[in-house]
Formats: sequence, structure tokens, C-alpha cells
Amino acid sequence: MKKRRRERPKRPRRQGLTLIELLLAASLFSVTGAILYSILSQGILLWQRSEKEQDSTNEEKIILEKVANDIRVGFVHQWVRCMGHADEIYFCALRRVKDESGVESLRLFKVDYSFLKENKSSRKKGLYLTQYPIEKNFLESPPEGKWITDIFKDLHFEYAYWDSAEKRLVTRDQWSDSKAMPAMVVLNAQVKEKKNNLVKPVVLPLGELIEPPKEEDEDEE
Repeated sequence: MKKRRRERPKRPRRQGLTLIELLLAASLFSVTGAILYSILSQGILLWQRSEKEQDSTNEEKIILEKVANDIRVGFVHQWVRCMGHADEIYFCALRRVKDESGVESLRLFKVDYSFLKENKSSRKKGLYLTQYPIEKNFLESPPEGKWITDIFKDLHFEYAYWDSAEKRLVTRDQWSDSKAMPAMVVLNAQVKEKKNNLVKPVVLPLGELIEPPKEEDEDEE
């Protein structure tokens, strides 16, 4: 009888990747990684830009709100009248100050907001605030205005009048009655590198509605 040869058990073939498959997988991973990195970097840039624009918008609104609050509580004093032009407004206001001993008290201040569109001599363009006790009008020369910001490309003031003929409110770029505060002042701000303007109407509790000046009166002023 012939002896049967014992069949050796077949070893399972090792399953592996060829060099071409490895190269394809590596190139696929690199392309996927580059796409994900591009998406992530673009997302971060958009987020940073959005944060920057949000901070800028908040800064503009905070400054306008500060100006509006000062105008809102303004009034006319026998020593400080109200003057309003397109690029400047001043009035009288109360300020809480401390003396050398730290005691607080209310004092009358002259408050002056002005906007300079272009650099002029030693003053650079931007929004300025000048405020000082009214007794400085008589004792010494007033201080120079404090530069606040140049975030605005333009900032001008408009003043409300009541046109009795047309039965409606109208605005002018000049206030004609120095013995009274206007009932409303409108702040029009144009922000740098932005298309939309900011408009801030300010209602004054102590203001008055008067007839708008005639064109001849405006020319004379």
C-alpha cells in the first residue's frame, strides 16, 4: 500500500499593501489634510474679522452714546450760552469733581464738542472734547481740547426746529437761539471703511422747539 503523504496545512497569505497603494493613501491623506487646514484657517480669519468689526462697532456706539449723554443733560447759563454748528456744539453742564481733600461737589462746566475733518496746525483730525469750569472764562484762558478719536470719517450735528407752516419737524446744521437749547440734536457719523452711517437722535428735556431761521438770517450769521 502506498503511503499517503500528509498534506501540510496551507498557511494564510499575509495581506498587505503594495507600494502603489501606500503612495495613493499618503497622497489622499495629504490632500484631505490640506483641505481641512484651508477650511480651518479661513474659519479663523473670518472669526477674527468678525470680532474686529464687532469691537469697532461697539467703540463707535460707545463714543456716540457718550456725546449724546452729555448733550442730553446740557442747559443754558447766563455765562455760557448754547452754540451749535455742523462741526461744533457747546453748552453748560454740571460735573461732579473732587477737591484736594477728596470731597465731591457739583460745578458748572462749559462743554464743547468739535470735529476736525483735516489736520490743522498742531491739531490732528478727529473728535475733540473741551470742558472746564466756567470761572476759567474770566480767570484764565481755557484749556486746549482733548482729542478723543479719529474713528469717524465725518461727524456733524443737526438741530431740530418746528416748521409751523408745514406742521413738521425740520433739521438745520446751525442752531440760531443761543439763549435756549434745541429740543433735539441729531448726530450723523460716517465711520471709516464702512458704507452705513450711524444716526443718533438726542432728545433734550430742557430743549425748546422754535421756528427755523430764514435764509437771510442764516446768511447773516
